[in-house]
Amino acid sequence: MRKLIAASAVALAACGATQDTGCTRLPEGGRYCLQPTASVAAFHATQRVEVALDGAGLSLISELEVDAAAMHFVMVTPFGQTLMQLAYDNQTARIGGTSPLIGRLDPVLLAALVQIAMWPLDAVRRG
Repeated sequence: MRKLIAASAVALAACGATQDTGCTRLPEGGRYCLQPTASVAAFHATQRVEVALDGAGLSLISELEVDAAAMHFVMVTPFGQTLMQLAYDNQTARIGGTSPLIGRLDPVLLAALVQIAMWPLDAVRRG
């Protein structure tokens, strides 16, 4: 499921404009509203992500940190180059980094995908 975050981010790169409403449309017509970070216990996760794109493999490392104040997600290369950073402060989702896809990614959608993949089921259902 965690690999879904990276694969979905790449696949959804053409989604377009940024949304600051806290809610977003999901693939297949679903809708998800970001949940406040205080609704889950604070946690930190580090994982290796393997992405296949156009027959080429890419290995990445992701870090996710959640506490009552915010959610921070970062995707780096194995050598430490930051490709993508996502921050959600319970009001606004922001994205940055060096990947050429950054300008085409919707930060609210990416934050929603992270929550769906990593948060407890009850918190996701409220979204």
